[in-house]
Amino acid sequence: MLRWIFRRLGAFVPATVFLLALAFGLLADAPENSETSSAFGGPAPENPLERRRIQKKWREKHHFHLPVFYFSIQSQAVPARIREIPDPSERRAVRNLALSTGAGEATWHFYNKLLELQQKLYEPSLVNAKNIATFSLQRKQVEVLLTEKNPHNVGLLLDSIASCSLGQDTLWTDVCEAWNQLRAQATPWRRWIPTVRWHGDCRLHRWLWGTEHAPGLMRGHLGLSLTNGRPVASILLPRFRFTLWMSLMALLLVWLLGVAGGLAALQLPKAGSAGLRLCMYALLAIPPFALGAILITFLTNETFLNWFPSYGLGDVPTHASWVERIHVRLAHLILPLTCWSAGGVAYFFLQGQQAARSQQQNLWFTAALARGLPSWRILACHVGPVVLTPLLTLSGHYFPALLGGSVILENLFNLPGMGHLVYHSILMGDYPVVMAVLLTGTLTTLVAYLVTDCLSALFNPLMYLENRG
Repeated sequence: MLRWIFRRLGAFVPATVFLLALAFGLLADAPENSETSSAFGGPAPENPLERRRIQKKWREKHHFHLPVFYFSIQSQAVPARIREIPDPSERRAVRNLALSTGAGEATWHFYNKLLELQQKLYEPSLVNAKNIATFSLQRKQVEVLLTEKNPHNVGLLLDSIASCSLGQDTLWTDVCEAWNQLRAQATPWRRWIPTVRWHGDCRLHRWLWGTEHAPGLMRGHLGLSLTNGRPVASILLPRFRFTLWMSLMALLLVWLLGVAGGLAALQLPKAGSAGLRLCMYALLAIPPFALGAILITFLTNETFLNWFPSYGLGDVPTHASWVERIHVRLAHLILPLTCWSAGGVAYFFLQGQQAARSQQQNLWFTAALARGLPSWRILACHVGPVVLTPLLTLSGHYFPALLGGSVILENLFNLPGMGHLVYHSILMGDYPVVMAVLLTGTLTTLVAYLVTDCLSALFNPLMYLENRG
């Protein structure tokens, strides 16, 4: 059995590692939401030098100044140190300007000259009551130049402001010379030539192995949230527990109402069994979010039937008894659990009933009836175990779908689960939380597959013997 389990892991783990690495690259390379919303912790300072200092410190804390992977394939025109630019708009401008001109190093030199000019314009010793208006205008012009992506517009702006530098001729001359050098070295065709750059240290390495002061994933640490700075594990654990319990309860309902109900429906008259199948087909066709919207509209609205609360878990008094606690929680969870399990109940009902019908056509079923055994006993004691094996396998595939469906349903009913967390983390660009959710979901899926495979092999040893090879 152990060798069989290791073979399962050997087939699952490489695919999991590849998907996690792909997801890490897609998520970690799009951090601009987090940079703009989380770096300052409030309104951004008006001084661009202070903004850049705070952004740089925040990016270094969360390793955004490092490349995503150990190596990268980029255009030759992109400067190698572009990730060191702390401001997202400036980073986009430098990238687009370098790709338009094909001169990466000259673009980097021009950008640094603009930074030097901006630093000079904010020196208190040079500003007085007579020139403060002119300096303010030039500061705004430099900020526009730092974020301008079109080379033509950059040239027009430099021509318009070079004549009113007012004592800063040296610095403006350096900027203009850097711009002329950039135009002279323009080779747009170079943007089509890829280059492979080896980085060594990268964000994936820091996420996996961490640093001296912050352990990584391999040492049991999921990192820090970008939005509030808390450890990801402390944020994820209560959400995961809630989603796991909801998924397990939904799976229990699927087995009780779907499998057991499908077998019990065979005892009904043909008209009743056909009517139930028709209802199950209709229930299977309704998406969970549409079913949730229908239930909220008709069962939580005073216009129709105000039977259930529409969202949340409710407020339980501090000194409430366990009966009151169950009543409050159950009232809030009936509708979400209905949406969570409705499609699975219909699917397992139809699959279990179809498998049981195929067993009823065998000669042994007819022989058992001829010996006087009641049909319900044959279904429960003989047909049920035969039908159980394929449905156990289906459960392993269905359980990850329950976890994935939590993203929609938890946001629809405003429940504090893993799906609600990952949705808002994606909106905020909080990639450590998103990666922790993906990793948790992947490991849960792996455990679900292993458990269902082991149970299937336990109930049907022939399958285990066939898979031993």
